[in-house]
Amino acid sequence: MISITEFRAYNLPAKIQYFDKGEDNYTEVNAIDINRFFVSILQDDAENRYVKQQALKAFISLVVINKINSRYALSLLIDNWNKNCGLHLNIERLRALYLFFDHDESAINHIYNEGTKDLQGEIVAESCLRLALFELKKALATDSKSDIISHLENAENHFNNANRNIENRIDAIIYSTICRIFINILHGDIDRTPELMTVLSGHLFIFDANSLTNHRSSLFLGLYRLLWNLLAIIREKPEDWLDFRDSMSRIFFQISLIEDEYLNNVLLDKILISSSAKLMNRKLLTPFFALHFHAQKGKIRNRMSELESGEEFDFLTSLLELIDNHLQKKKLDQESVAIKLQTIFPNRSNTSIEDVIADITSFNDPIQILSAYEKLASPTLQSFIDIVLAACMRMQANRLYWPPCLEDDRNTFISDQLEALGYYVKDQTKRATSAAGILAGEIDLFILDTKKFPFTIIEALNLTSLDKTDLTTHLDKVFKYDSNGNKANFMLVYYDGKNYSGFSNKYYNYIATEHNYHYARQSAKKHEWLQQSNIRLYETQHSRNGKIVSLYHIVLHTNPQF
Repeated sequence: MISITEFRAYNLPAKIQYFDKGEDNYTEVNAIDINRFFVSILQDDAENRYVKQQALKAFISLVVINKINSRYALSLLIDNWNKNCGLHLNIERLRALYLFFDHDESAINHIYNEGTKDLQGEIVAESCLRLALFELKKALATDSKSDIISHLENAENHFNNANRNIENRIDAIIYSTICRIFINILHGDIDRTPELMTVLSGHLFIFDANSLTNHRSSLFLGLYRLLWNLLAIIREKPEDWLDFRDSMSRIFFQISLIEDEYLNNVLLDKILISSSAKLMNRKLLTPFFALHFHAQKGKIRNRMSELESGEEFDFLTSLLELIDNHLQKKKLDQESVAIKLQTIFPNRSNTSIEDVIADITSFNDPIQILSAYEKLASPTLQSFIDIVLAACMRMQANRLYWPPCLEDDRNTFISDQLEALGYYVKDQTKRATSAAGILAGEIDLFILDTKKFPFTIIEALNLTSLDKTDLTTHLDKVFKYDSNGNKANFMLVYYDGKNYSGFSNKYYNYIATEHNYHYARQSAKKHEWLQQSNIRLYETQHSRNGKIVSLYHIVLHTNPQF
């Protein structure tokens, strides 16, 4: 790391370029010297404001990856902050403070309350948004129904204030609508909820159309799915308080994922870009979750609900206990963690497991242990479904993919969207047997997870009518090409005809009752939560060697002129 004197001697382009070098700037430098370096830049009234912005992002990133202690960030952001540093740097500070609210909630809450009185609308809006997220957290932490309603109403007011101060703050509008849905449910007013869900669907469409990041739009889609599931639970068991609390916890977890992705984009775009390996680490890095035990517990419970039982479930249970006992310093030892990870992930090499174990500096830190687990774990199926659906909606909105359009061009668009989010995609990969069972055949998209392990297959085709011969060929290909026995695979149907409603009904009847699958069909269902008029999600479940596997069918109307 260079000295502050050397840094000040740089010209403006050189200063900006310095932060582009990422973490390599700070190897073999102690935390105290790193902190002094950044504080000197950020408290220098003569320094360029854009340089200060880049310095603050790099500084917070180093805190998140444990290069320097969080107490340094709290000292800078709370005790020694110069408010006359300009609008953009003050906004970055407000965003960064949200990462640390578990560390000094009272002081940070005070800063946000002061921000609501600022003369600049951008400061007011950001402060209101963060206060609202505080209130959502409080709602989740209480068991009193009346207190939950009170916190939700406070959150709704803050979200509305954020939107009033910045025109079309669509994330605040979405969150406000979600609060109102919760409040109505708690008051027993179920009748208005479907109307609000329709309003929410419209807001999500606007957000997706204006979004610059693919992942955040898919996360919002997942949030909508969770709300729809909650509504179904309430209709079926309106008095089941535990189910409601569990659903609310999942929804707050999803909101945390959304805010984490946002903070990742605005704060961590400099520090981990010096090599492809570090770029992959950035995809795994979650700043919000790296600093919050409460959020980590939500993440663990969300994963456990998908597993239900088994070695992985037991490991996560022990990790939850470790978090609950963190203040008592209950400890897992290195050997036991290594053995558990080897048992859970038998397909991972010893070297891979040793590498993640080596990154753990303290075995009484549950967050570090969870990070090691996540580096070995595959992505969840539900998050992948949300990502594929969001990619399909983006494609539908792009005139380039309206007919006439080749299937390959559409597949390439979907492939690019998935690769941008960290999946490895092999296009037209030759694999397994062909539909005729003779030569190696081709599948459209073969998806690997972030560790390059087989994850799923996507088979796609263009149709203008229900061509059963062509459709049968593609349906049969999916299972014949899946030599790994994936938990789920996907059919993408690009419908270019004029009667989408009629076609989608015929398609469902065919896959649900007529087609003779390679593996026996056990059930079929429509996923009603997906409310968009030009896309349908169906699922058939099949028995394969004593296991239930799924085939998801996504039917898109790719000819919106009709």
